[in-house]
Amino acid sequence: YMTSAFVDYSRTCGPLTVQAGLRYEYNDFNYYDNGLYVANQSKTYGKWFPSLALSLPVGKTQMQLTYASDIYRPSYNELRGGVQYDNLYTYESGNPFLVPSIIRNLTYGFSWSWFNLQAIYSHVADEVCTITQTYQGDPMKSLTRPENINSYNSFRTGLTLAPTVGIWHPMLELMVYKQWLKMATHVGNRLDNPVAVFQLTNTLDFKWLTASIVMTAQTEGNMGNKYISRGYFNTDLSLYKEVFKNRLA
Repeated sequence: YMTSAFVDYSRTCGPLTVQAGLRYEYNDFNYYDNGLYVANQSKTYGKWFPSLALSLPVGKTQMQLTYASDIYRPSYNELRGGVQYDNLYTYESGNPFLVPSIIRNLTYGFSWSWFNLQAIYSHVADEVCTITQTYQGDPMKSLTRPENINSYNSFRTGLTLAPTVGIWHPMLELMVYKQWLKMATHVGNRLDNPVAVFQLTNTLDFKWLTASIVMTAQTEGNMGNKYISRGYFNTDLSLYKEVFKNRLA
């Protein structure tokens, strides 16, 4: 059973626009195994989610500051209680004791013509992550199951530059992600290495043909309970042409 309600209020004070909202969600479901009710896997969720947005244009620029909270509920499959055999060395299971993840985001955005900047500070509580551990004390066998991990804060900032110079349409996108997560691992108890992603798109519009070269790079670092141990770089070339009055591409 799912029920939700939402109320929204907006007001303009000179150049400033204020929008506030409040959402309530209630979810209730019963879990049965071969017709028998299983209390531990039957869940009831009731949550309030406030939001607030402030928008202010300054000259030709636009600024916005928003706060919003959201939820991730464990899927039906993630709450299963049985153990699944994958192969001789690998098993997987669900976790009937998972609780929902709550994400609270504070976002600042700034835009001007072909310049765009966004910064997001997040607090993540009870994130559901995949954890792998030994199974039945045998180091040759592993069990993978979802777990709620420690709450942590993260910061993500992104910059986009997309000017136009004649037929040339370059776009540079930069993103840096940093988290502050503490978790016991074989290499220590801090997963806080930053990750950077870069993408440069060069598009040439010749009217009769559009050509693009896209270069993407990512560094190593931590995202959630994962560690990206090696960065990468790749280049893509795209050629696009429409013919027969745009009937064939």
